[in-house]
Amino acid sequence: MPTTITFTVTPWMTRTNNDDLQAHGRASLIATWIAITTGRTYNRLATVKFNDSATLQQRQDTGLTDFWFIILAEEIKNDWLLSFWIAQENSGWLAAYQHRGDGQIKWTQAYADFACERKLTPAEIQRIFAGIFAHPSVIAPIASEPGSLKEMDTQKPQP
Repeated sequence: MPTTITFTVTPWMTRTNNDDLQAHGRASLIATWIAITTGRTYNRLATVKFNDSATLQQRQDTGLTDFWFIILAEEIKNDWLLSFWIAQENSGWLAAYQHRGDGQIKWTQAYADFACERKLTPAEIQRIFAGIFAHPSVIAPIASEPGSLKEMDTQKPQP
């Protein structure tokens, strides 16, 4: 019987009362790097964590690598574009992407060439994308209120 992935998707953007979007955490560093180096735009940012720690990791002498995974998404008129990125430190590469209207996942050569302990199958990445397309609120920016994460990130520490 084939194994099935279990995963958690966590949004990493906030939206202020005047509709400004702001990304947070290390996912924002990679998203900024991607935007600068590729010109890709996004208005949703989320991370994906797999319960199986070997998923998309490489074996090293000291154990498994620490790759992490982000979803860059862009809501465009009546369509969505989702892209799945594999990241480590301050860089990363595109593994797969899909327009909701197209229905077909496109894989990159970088993903095909990526050697790891356990790759995602087409059905598994489809499950991630289909879940987000069906429930886009899972990657929606979180409303930012006074005293929230957005404000705390920009405040200077008090002496």
